[in-house]
Amino acid sequence: NPRATREEMMAFILSDLDKAEIGLADYTPTSKTFPDLSVVYGLKAKVYMWNGEYAKAAEYARKAIDASGATPMTAAQWNNSITGFNTATSSWMWYLHPTASNMGNLANFIGHISNEAGWGYADLSKLQIARSLYDEIADNDFRKYSFLDPDRSFYNYQSVQGKEWLDEQPDYMSLKFRCVNGDYKIYSVGAAGDIPVMRVEEMYFIEAEAVAASQNVAAGVQLLNDFMKRYRQPDYNCVLTDLRAVQLEVLKQMRIEFWGEGIAFPTAKRLKPGVIQNYEGTNYIEDIFKINCEGVKPNWALVIPKDEVDSNIALQGKNNPDPSGSIPTRPTPIGTYAPGNN
Repeated sequence: NPRATREEMMAFILSDLDKAEIGLADYTPTSKTFPDLSVVYGLKAKVYMWNGEYAKAAEYARKAIDASGATPMTAAQWNNSITGFNTATSSWMWYLHPTASNMGNLANFIGHISNEAGWGYADLSKLQIARSLYDEIADNDFRKYSFLDPDRSFYNYQSVQGKEWLDEQPDYMSLKFRCVNGDYKIYSVGAAGDIPVMRVEEMYFIEAEAVAASQNVAAGVQLLNDFMKRYRQPDYNCVLTDLRAVQLEVLKQMRIEFWGEGIAFPTAKRLKPGVIQNYEGTNYIEDIFKINCEGVKPNWALVIPKDEVDSNIALQGKNNPDPSGSIPTRPTPIGTYAPGNN
């Protein structure tokens, strides 16, 4: 069972999506827990983006937007203390819906991502946005209200656990993902919500970057400005003219938009933006997380476990690079990239 090449995998995935495009052409699912044609278009846009085929990525992102009929989430939907990110909205093109019968008290998404969920790991770890990213969000961008500001008067934060609980929580802690019906005590109720897999907002960001890369930068910037002004920040105005700078701006907006959803990760791996986690005022607490590195973080590389390599001789000598020794000393110097080992 040898490893496939990148080219082979691209052909394999696109072949499957071609079949899905034909098979789902006249199919209307009973709910968006099942993919429809717009999702196929969205997946094609993501694959073409990953492969650097920007013109096709732009084409299929637009097809996904048009076919879905979806509209981006509103501030009221985003910041709802009862239904926020546990109940599918008009923007969700595809989502999962676990039920009480197929989850455990720890084996559920809400318990890992919602800091309000009293039964899960998030309640113990207090998940936070990086301060450096938080500081990049405009005060009139409602997505900023998902995270506790050091000055609690910035926004009238609401939690089903009450004001006293909120006052005890760390700065920059996330309130993006809520427990179903506000139930933070009973996992079989509070975790039985919808989980976003694909939102139409992703297609807008893909289209903006892909148009900038395949047509001209100004056209891509115009698409980014149109989306941000209409749906996120009324006075947003990107004036960048360099393609790389525009790509990194799109990535930044994706990191804000999809915090906790995992959607921006492939874009970050593709663009290799560099990572600065040790800086003045950082809210990374432990030294092992204070990593500054050029390109990509070492732990973004997935290494096939040794047992699997030992059991499958076709993998021997074909593993991904082991990143464990890439940055031998942590924390790395404040504000500068570590020398590291390639």
